[in-house]
Amino acid sequence: MTPYKGSLRYKRKSDIVDIATALDLHPNPNSFRREDLEELVREHLIQNKHTYANDQNFKGLIDSLDQEQKRRRSARSSSINPNIDSDDTSDSPDHAGIAKTPRKHSQRPSTSSLLATPSSTPASASAAAAAADLGASVHSSGIKAKKSLERLVESVSGTAQSAAGELTANPHVQEARQEATAAVEKVQKRAKKTYRDAKKRAYHVFVDVRTWLSDSRHLVVVLLALEAIALVLSALPTTFVEVGSRGPTIPIIHPNRGINGYLPHYALTVPNPRGLISLAFWQPVVLWTLYGVLIPGAVAHLVTFDRKSHPSALSFLLARVSALVLLTHVIPRSVLASLSAQTPAVLGVAAGETPEGHHLLANAARSFLSYGHVLDHLGHDLQLWASATALGFAVYEGLATRPRSV
Repeated sequence: MTPYKGSLRYKRKSDIVDIATALDLHPNPNSFRREDLEELVREHLIQNKHTYANDQNFKGLIDSLDQEQKRRRSARSSSINPNIDSDDTSDSPDHAGIAKTPRKHSQRPSTSSLLATPSSTPASASAAAAAADLGASVHSSGIKAKKSLERLVESVSGTAQSAAGELTANPHVQEARQEATAAVEKVQKRAKKTYRDAKKRAYHVFVDVRTWLSDSRHLVVVLLALEAIALVLSALPTTFVEVGSRGPTIPIIHPNRGINGYLPHYALTVPNPRGLISLAFWQPVVLWTLYGVLIPGAVAHLVTFDRKSHPSALSFLLARVSALVLLTHVIPRSVLASLSAQTPAVLGVAAGETPEGHHLLANAARSFLSYGHVLDHLGHDLQLWASATALGFAVYEGLATRPRSV
């Protein structure tokens, strides 16, 4: 090891770091600032002066510190005991080339005051020296306290950093950190996979629904199912079950028959089981099935306009729209509606008149098979609109899927 010499004040930080490392002052001296590291090395050498005074590697540093302390003491003593006769010696050859600085008369004691109190000058000088010593000691104590606090903070910070480094370097801590990272990555991968699977399933469901609805036969099924549900809910007789205390009654208003009953204030509407065996419920259902499903279905099987044996949805919808128009608009306004009028009495049976009982039977049959029983529960405008819409989609399907000419 090369002996260290010279003053610490003029050394570079790398040299001071080497000295601190040789003295084993801190595990990481490079983390300190240069001034703080210099102060730390200086105080350590001063406190252990007797130990390093005989060490050839650090003796040069101890001698340099002693010289610095001697210079500081001499400078302090010269600042505390100035030369009183400096004004009288200003005319010496050493000061001949320096111009005198004018002084204020108020700062210079008069001759009379010097003659009156000859003993005041030594007392004031000693008091000024004591005050200067006290101020210097207080100032140096404050600087030392500040530097000690800074060293304490840096020491605690360095200890915390070293502890954090040791904790990070601990294999158990690294293993726990790796396990936590792996668990988080596993959860993230699982969440991404779940999201991708859900997105893929949703897309498949969308494609299946789109494919299913892009067939006119399926649209016919949807149309008939919606109409059947609406008709059953409208034609099904209901009753009510009272709930809670009896309150004011609410009138039940039927669109055609007006007010036909009263409902309690607190009541729960439920289907009436007796209505399932009544003619009022089954008559509109059977007529709707006959005119709206069976007859158009027969037409769809007979008129296909292609070489396949499958029924045509376009023929079904076209026959259904035609039947609805006939039952709701043509027959009620045609001459067929006047067939129920009785024949004039002048025509007897012998002249070919149909017996009166036969007219009553025909009227009863026509009334029993009238589509008006369906229209009481399901409006014809809604049926025509739904059937026409489905018919338009069927036409679009036929145009889109027809073979193109080459």
